[in-house]
Amino acid sequence: MVGYCKKCGFIGAVALNKKCKNCGMKLNALSEKMKQKYNIYTDDWSSFVFGIRKLNSEDEKKCKVDELLIRKNNFIINEVANNPLFSNEEYEKQVQKDREFFNDFYNISQYQDNKRKR
Repeated sequence: MVGYCKKCGFIGAVALNKKCKNCGMKLNALSEKMKQKYNIYTDDWSSFVFGIRKLNSEDEKKCKVDELLIRKNNFIINEVANNPLFSNEEYEKQVQKDREFFNDFYNISQYQDNKRKR
């Protein structure tokens, strides 16, 4: 199950406790309808994310990462930001964490790619 936080904008897999790993709020289920509408966390989401690793240039990777973040941002802006619990400050922290995650992810994959070429 994929959930989202109405306070900080976290979106991700729901652990057993169903609470946001960042702010502790109860996560809400991200419905299939919303996944399809915003094209996030659908079946092709994982292949899209992992497909970025295969891109050659850092610019291509950055464009695809930006596309992922824009999809998530569209969901937050249109479906969550009007909630009185929503904190733009907390959301900005989430966006930064997402960017850091993807940057780390691609640095690791670059290391693995270099290691395979040897």
